[in-house]
Amino acid sequence: MRWAAFALLAVACAHSRQSRLSPHPAAEGAAEDVDSGEVQPRASPRAYRHYLDAQLAKNADDFATAASELREALLYDPESPHLHCVLAEVLIKQGRLNDAEEELQTALALDPKHAPARLLSARIAVARGNLPEAREHFQIAIEGQPDDAEAYHDLVRLLLATGEAPAAEAVAERLAIRLRSAQERGGDDADALVTVDRLREQSAAVWVELGRWWAQHGDDEAARRALARARSASPSDPDALAAEAAWLETKRRFAEARERYLRLLSQRPEAPEVLAALARVALAEGDVDTVSAHSRKLLGLAANVEREDDAGDREEDRRDLAAALLRVSVALLGAHRSAEAQHALDGALRLYPHHPELSFYRAVALVQRGHPRDGALAFEAVERRITASAGEPASPVFLGKVKKYDATAIKNRPGVHSVVEFGGQNIEAGVAVVADSYWHAKTALDLLPIEWDDGAHGEDSSEKFLRMAHAALDEPGAQKLEVARPMRLVVVAGPVGCGKTTLLTSLYELFQWGPISGYSFAASNTLPAFERRCYLSRTASERSEPDTERTPFGEVRYLHLRICPEDLSREIDFLFTDVSGETFERARDSTLECRQLTFLRQADHFLLLLDSEKLIVKERRWEVAHDSMTLLRSCLDSGMLASNCLVNVLWTKFDYFEAASTNAEHARFLAQLEGEMRTEFSSRVGRLSFSRIAARPTQVDNLNFGHGLAELLRHWASVSPRERSMNLLPFTALGSRESELYASRHFSGSGE
Repeated sequence: MRWAAFALLAVACAHSRQSRLSPHPAAEGAAEDVDSGEVQPRASPRAYRHYLDAQLAKNADDFATAASELREALLYDPESPHLHCVLAEVLIKQGRLNDAEEELQTALALDPKHAPARLLSARIAVARGNLPEAREHFQIAIEGQPDDAEAYHDLVRLLLATGEAPAAEAVAERLAIRLRSAQERGGDDADALVTVDRLREQSAAVWVELGRWWAQHGDDEAARRALARARSASPSDPDALAAEAAWLETKRRFAEARERYLRLLSQRPEAPEVLAALARVALAEGDVDTVSAHSRKLLGLAANVEREDDAGDREEDRRDLAAALLRVSVALLGAHRSAEAQHALDGALRLYPHHPELSFYRAVALVQRGHPRDGALAFEAVERRITASAGEPASPVFLGKVKKYDATAIKNRPGVHSVVEFGGQNIEAGVAVVADSYWHAKTALDLLPIEWDDGAHGEDSSEKFLRMAHAALDEPGAQKLEVARPMRLVVVAGPVGCGKTTLLTSLYELFQWGPISGYSFAASNTLPAFERRCYLSRTASERSEPDTERTPFGEVRYLHLRICPEDLSREIDFLFTDVSGETFERARDSTLECRQLTFLRQADHFLLLLDSEKLIVKERRWEVAHDSMTLLRSCLDSGMLASNCLVNVLWTKFDYFEAASTNAEHARFLAQLEGEMRTEFSSRVGRLSFSRIAARPTQVDNLNFGHGLAELLRHWASVSPRERSMNLLPFTALGSRESELYASRHFSGSGE
């Protein structure tokens, strides 16, 4: 249990602030305890002298001397539970857990409510896996010393580790009440103000723990509430700000996340992890220029570390800067800012020369910049370095450290001479096996038990970096990559399953066969996104029938396509929306929800898709038709569609109409529906037209793949109400849960 491991590491501070010996001259004297009103014995001068010497030794990590001095102090003051408790702490640091427990039992025999001894006993019980006993100790510690915030925090951790989140929240509430009480009675008293600060700090930390727990378990509303409580307890607490910012980022509420990160940056202007987080948010919003600015800031910080003579004493700074530069460079690679990405990687490599992962991404940057030969040489250098260090395992995590290893496990292996730990300013930490031959070293290395300290980058992975790179091309990243070029925005709207994504992927696949209606494929900044959406329709997916990836609910994505006519006279850029059907169904049912779709205001072409597979069912056809008309009406009534927007109603999956036995009846229905829509909408839009589309016909043989798409493309290319650069970033990101939608309406200030 990871939390159990923490318990033993934390025992050192169990009681450092809670009890103090008083240097009064008479051991037999008595003084009144201000907090409890009880009469407490005073310590003898000799006991206090040994106690102070023990504290000095303990602070110098001389635990043997500290234990000896504490035992001397106990000769003069054997009835002090505090001395027994401090001795237990020192014994734990020496690894003498059983002896420590004996001292704690003595302390509790002298004072069953002694809070520091209860807290230490609880942590030992956690480490031993005796959670019920630990819980009892924590509760008694809180009752004995209600202003000891650490006991609350540890109890919350214990309850969360056992899945008792409601009970953990109840403890957090008790701590919050205690904080308010301390604030009310604090006044100008210095000790009281210190107590308030400690309670405030731990209260924020407790709510952060709860917020993270709820977020990991999928309860977004509970996570939001807990993180808000953490910020309320301590508005400037860096951990609370970081936790809330990270959660908001996962919910795609980028503006709010950026605000929290900026507040963090104001506290720590040169924090690499905060600069990297701001770069990540800027990338998600499509603001690649801001990503570049943060990269330049990180390079400046890296240069300062390089110039300092004592750079070896700032290893943590070096690690954080290199990791931040790597993350930013991957984002820049995804945005095709390869020169800036290479510059960032060069800065990281100056901190860690020849680092394989940094060198690999630098080679990628070289290839992307159009230097394939240099890139190939760089890839070969990386391979040679990895091969040469086969007997020297480096951390599996970027810039990780060796935590411990057991050399005795392989010392008797054939040919093995020694095991050496290495690391330094220009070398990533690792362990080397020195042996007679490569195979002796490699065989022993495979058997060597090594435990690594992943540090702040334990969750990094190649997949995560690839997602970061794709984000610059897919989803909002496409919004600003071509901001200087004239764009035509095509909104593809309709309910779930009507064929929106199929229409776009079929158009993309048609271009792979050749020109369409006299237009050729010129470029796309979202090729990975197109390829992912096409995968399920290809034989490589091993599906019996072609399919299309469903668009995730709550996300506004864009696909980019650039075409040019056969005479190469000009290029035309399109951005197509790829938004889930659930999103449009909400917009249909509420003009408030419709107003959240801010991209509608800039639409040149609005495609309204009606599913012919459903329209041929007599019992459902008018329901389907009226739902589509309601969606278009909602977009117009809410003022989201411009009056010059070109609206095209598409009868998708038209092969179902062609295959129907009552084709004439269906034709009359379509004519009637077209008439109704022309009557209501023709005067409200720039132009209203109707098209029959069968992107992937399966019901008849007389319709080719992509039926009707050529005419659509020709229409988009030849007619446009406006052609201009655009910024499609929404004012607020759409959430994927009811709690986020509620929060967006009622707390963002944008609701009605």
